This record gives sequence, structure tokens and C-alpha cells, in this order.
Amino acid sequence: MGENTGSSSAKRTKLFVKSLLYYLPISAILIFIDQLTKHLVSGRLEEHESIVLVDGVFEIYYLRNPFASFNLGKSFPQFFYTLVIIFSIVFIALLIYFMMRVPPKKEFRLLQVILILFFAGTVGNFIDRVLYHSVIDFLYFKAINFPVFNVADIFVVCAAVLFVISFLFFGKLYEKLFPEKKKKGKEEDDASEKSSADGESKADKSKAGEDEA
Repeated sequence: MGENTGSSSAKRTKLFVKSLLYYLPISAILIFIDQLTKHLVSGRLEEHESIVLVDGVFEIYYLRNPFASFNLGKSFPQFFYTLVIIFSIVFIALLIYFMMRVPPKKEFRLLQVILILFFAGTVGNFIDRVLYHSVIDFLYFKAINFPVFNVADIFVVCAAVLFVISFLFFGKLYEKLFPEKKKKGKEEDDASEKSSADGESKADKSKAGEDEA
């Protein structure tokens, strides 16, 4: 019993280390890219200053955004800031949990990409909020007056789109990650079917007895 427990613990530790070595370097590179682009923009432009790349279509527009997209949270800035910080911490913790849950195998490559993008994007903007109490945005599609965004936002949006696609078309990947829940659900269904069958059998026997009487 002790040997099995020790072996299981060793396997979990090995998987944890392997996952850590897989996820962290890629996430760190993406976070670095996000922070580098923000540093380059904030170091070369004044807030609300812009560099036109395609006239009337796209430009680099430096903006510090203490709110969310579409100025969400403008009416209650301090409460919103606290709420976003708490949500970010919880979300990052959940992402780390799932990173440890999804093994670094080829069959889970799509889920790995989703987790890495979510993690890098969330951490990138979280760093801004902790350091500056605002998020540095600079990508602006002027042609459609789209809200100014940044590289971290791109990571999060791409992750969200991929998550929806994976859930709709590759649902079996999630079933493989939670076999215990699937097995438990199947056992409950089997028990329910058996109970229903027993009930029908008893009813048939009772009816047969009444007919004989």
C-alpha cells in the first residue's frame, strides 16, 4: 500500500515538473513580448499621442486604460479595480491548476495552446494593473473606431475563440481529462437504469399476481 502511494506521488511530482518546464518558458516569452511592446510604446510616446501606420485605418495610439473595454467600470473605479485584481488572481490560479492537469502530450496540444494564451494575456494585463493601476493599450483600428487594445488582449481573445472551437468540436479532449467524473456519471446513469428496471419488474410481477387472483 505504501509503495503504491509513493509511486503515485512520484508520478504526480514528475508530471508537475514536466508540465512546469513545458508551460512556463512559452508563457514567459509571450508575457515578455507583451510587456516589451508596452514599454516601447510608453517610452516613445506621450499618452494620447499616436503614430499613423495606415492613414485612417490603423495607428499606434498610446492610452492608459484604468477601466475595461468600452469604459466598463468608469462609474466605480476603485471597486472595479479591486474586483479585477481579485478576479485575475483567482483566474490565474485556476489556469495553473489546469496547466498541471493537462499533460504535455501531443493529443492535448490545442488545450495547451489555449491555457498558455489565457495565462500570458491575463498575467500581462495583471502586471500593468499592479504596477500602474491601469493597462497600457496602443493598438487602434481607427477605420471602425474599435476600442484600443494591446498584445495581451490578443492572447486572451484568441484563447477564448479556440476554447469555444475546442469545446464544440473536440469535446472528447475534456472527457479524457476528467475520466473520474465521466465514470461516476456513467455509474449513476447505470444505477438509475437498474433502479427503473427493477421497479418495472416489480410492477409486472404485481400485475401478474393480480391477474392470477
